[in-house]
Amino acid sequence: SFALVAVLVICTVFLVHPLSVLILIIVLAMILTNLLGSLPIWPLDLNSVTSINLVMALGLVIDYSAHILHHFGSLDHNLSRNERALKTLSEMGPPVFMGVCTTFLGVCPLAFSSSEIFIAFFKMFLSIVIVGGTHGLIFLPVLLSLVGPSVPRDVEGSKKLVV
Repeated sequence: SFALVAVLVICTVFLVHPLSVLILIIVLAMILTNLLGSLPIWPLDLNSVTSINLVMALGLVIDYSAHILHHFGSLDHNLSRNERALKTLSEMGPPVFMGVCTTFLGVCPLAFSSSEIFIAFFKMFLSIVIVGGTHGLIFLPVLLSLVGPSVPRDVEGSKKLVV
């Protein structure tokens, strides 16, 4: 919970719109919940090793979602949410996907270890990459296309806030 509070404080500086920060916190909470749910799938217990991985997961998956959110918010707000989500995926999707892939490649050697701790690290990191990548590259753009933040638009001479 302290890690989520730290993320909230830092993200309020970089993600200008409060709705972006709220969306990010919700997505990160969903990712951590999914990672906790993946423990029984791998037959892993919640212990010091898996807890360390869960804290590290927050630092890894924040990149996937924060880059998508930041780019979405920096696009021309005259575009529709769908257009901004598509443009975000076409421009930021490949770099985020490469980040997911390189994280996976970095931990692949752990799969061949004889140490139980390294095997647990590999299983957790594989879950982190799959869950974080799918949330950042699939779920978040769809969510942004539906309820992504907008700024006031000049509609027939009046200012209207589109949320």
